[in-house]
Amino acid sequence: ATRFVGSVVFREAGFLLGSTFGLSSFGGLADFTNVYFNKTAYFGGVKFTDLAYFVNARFDDDLNMEDSRLYNMRLDNVSLQEDSKINLNNSDFTKLEVRWAVINDRLVYNGAAYLAMVKNYKSLEWFDDADDCYYQYRRIGQDQAPWGWGKISDLISWLSCGYGVRPSHTVILSLSLIILFTAIFWGAHALQPSASASPGSSISINDAFYFSSMWFLGRAPQNISIIEGFEFLTVFETLAGWLLMALFLVTMSKVMLR
Repeated sequence: ATRFVGSVVFREAGFLLGSTFGLSSFGGLADFTNVYFNKTAYFGGVKFTDLAYFVNARFDDDLNMEDSRLYNMRLDNVSLQEDSKINLNNSDFTKLEVRWAVINDRLVYNGAAYLAMVKNYKSLEWFDDADDCYYQYRRIGQDQAPWGWGKISDLISWLSCGYGVRPSHTVILSLSLIILFTAIFWGAHALQPSASASPGSSISINDAFYFSSMWFLGRAPQNISIIEGFEFLTVFETLAGWLLMALFLVTMSKVMLR
């Protein structure tokens, strides 16, 4: 382990055979701007007590920050290979500036590391990055979970609201349900013109879509009624509509009102 008492500058240096700073301590500024790491950059157990610059750094292999302690680390505009991995397992950081789009497919999965990144992005007021990080954390956890009630609950949460950060999922599911009930009403010939409809009227698929949409919103449509024996379908659709509309409002408020 190496201890750097003051500031150190490695700017534009090249580490061609790998770099090992494991368990090192940096007491001042650590400047790795424009540094090229040809092999794994190992910073396991390192301690940065001041600002660590890795701006425009290039990593052709992995970046291992496992068990590290970071005060303020900047990874702006870093370059990573497609198979490069970043390991933040058991790391503790106060501020880590790197956009989620840069590391989203490269961060080694660890629940605590992902949640720490979510908290980090919120403190930086990068709320879209926080949502994207949390969404991927839940997706990976869902994929790895064994089948059971927990996985089923996660699937429902994903489909209905994108784990609370994707209101678009609620809209898509709502439209899918309206179309599904439209197909059921149309295919089962469950609809008929109401007594107030014009004589000789028939039910088209557009009518079925209108009927389904209105009942999804909890409103009885005009000029169309349902045949006896199929009334329970409208009850199910209305309940689903109320639940999804409430879920949409909750999710939108969470995403928009920061």
